[in-house]
Amino acid sequence: AVVSTQSTGRQVEQDPSWKNLKQVLSQILAAPYPEPLWLLRLCKKEDPAATIRLCTQYSNLELAVYLSIGYIGAISGKETAEYGLQSSLQSNLPPVYLPYAVFDQVLLQLKEKQDRVSLDLYQDLINETNSHIALLSQVTEDYELLHRVKFAPLTMT
Repeated sequence: AVVSTQSTGRQVEQDPSWKNLKQVLSQILAAPYPEPLWLLRLCKKEDPAATIRLCTQYSNLELAVYLSIGYIGAISGKETAEYGLQSSLQSNLPPVYLPYAVFDQVLLQLKEKQDRVSLDLYQDLINETNSHIALLSQVTEDYELLHRVKFAPLTMT
């Protein structure tokens, strides 16, 4: 099936619901076409975890890793708006959800491939995840310290 990205693009721009975005991205990922940047921008802003899951479903693991690393970066405060996030990981704000199960699926498929490119992508995603976990640990400590000081009971001497 031939996909016309121009006419499909106009249709999706008129109604950029996740249902339409998912359908168009699925058609493109199933075909040997490069993913249009405008479509990726809309999808990752609407539902980044589902976009990564969809890339994994169609075995486009390079794109899945690229989006995963970008999403982890967005949670950490880089290009937050591009991924539809209202805020990033900060000690003075509520926690931000990160879909580790989605990343696990990407890592599992990469590990099963055993080729050099997949192993490099695997390591890139592992490194980014580990960096995020270290940042999360630091932010958690800062959050606890901030709230302990902020709400510490006053003692009279």
